[in-house]
Amino acid sequence: MLSNLYHLHFWAVICLFHCSIVIDPPPSPSRNGGELQTGQTAGHWIQHCLLIQLKQALTYEPETSIQAIADRFGFSEQASFARYFKKHTGVTPTEYREGK
Repeated sequence: MLSNLYHLHFWAVICLFHCSIVIDPPPSPSRNGGELQTGQTAGHWIQHCLLIQLKQALTYEPETSIQAIADRFGFSEQASFARYFKKHTGVTPTEYREGK
């Protein structure tokens, strides 16, 4: 469990760093409940960046199993990963990988 939390935290930090480079202007905390200058919360950007990383892994690592990708990103089961991915993208990880 601790290992999964460490990996999830690691990816969140990497994603926030990536978002801080991509977003123009860079995000900065405002006085309205933690929203960034984009009008989105930090949680939104963490989720957005996590989905980017998941999509990249599914696209550029075809030899890596979906279970291995789920494990790497801190999902306890492949089924919970599939539900999360489908909720936010509209397709399952397998469908995404197959280009559907």
